[in-house]
Parts: sequence; C-alpha cells; structure tokens
Amino acid sequence: MKTYSQSLANKLNSGEKFNTNTNTSSGRGKERFLGRRNSEAFLKAKRSVIHIQNTYNLCCTRGIVTMKAHDHVDGKQMYENLRHGRPVQTTQAKELHCLAGIPKG
Repeated sequence: MKTYSQSLANKLNSGEKFNTNTNTSSGRGKERFLGRRNSEAFLKAKRSVIHIQNTYNLCCTRGIVTMKAHDHVDGKQMYENLRHGRPVQTTQAKELHCLAGIPKG
C-alpha cells in the first residue's frame, strides 16, 4: 500500500497534469496575517505594537518612557496616555532627555 507522500511524489515526477482542490474559505481570519494586508495596516491593528512618532528627535526617549510606564504597576492610565502618543509623552521624554544629560539636537 502506497503512502500519500509516495503517491504524491510519483505524480509530481511523472510530468502529468493534475488539479488540486483547495478550500477557499471566506471570512477575515486570513487577513490577520501579514501577507494578506499591507504591513502598515497589520501593525496598526496589532495592539502589542506601539507607534512612536519621531518629533524633536525624541523617538528613542519616547519609547523608553512608554515602556517604563508599562512596567510600572499602578500606571495603567499613564501608560494608556503614553501609548496613544499624548502630549504627556513628549513632556516626559524631554524630562528624561535632560536627566540623562543628552544635549538637544
């Protein structure tokens, strides 16, 4: 008795034409994967990805203050404000920049 893989290999090596029946199910389940939508829409839909806008050359500092708020136990509201890029993110990023002694520019 031939196994499925043996019969498939024989068919592929024979050079004969053959059709495959594929199930094309509907729904949005497939769109969750990167290949189905463009990467920007995919990353925007993911809640685990935080977009940091590069204003005043503070993108790295903005990311640091956002993750510090995420790690803080009682800072859920602050984290949500920072995650959405509120002005408090800019304020805290500038403060951290000054505390670290990094020159502006």
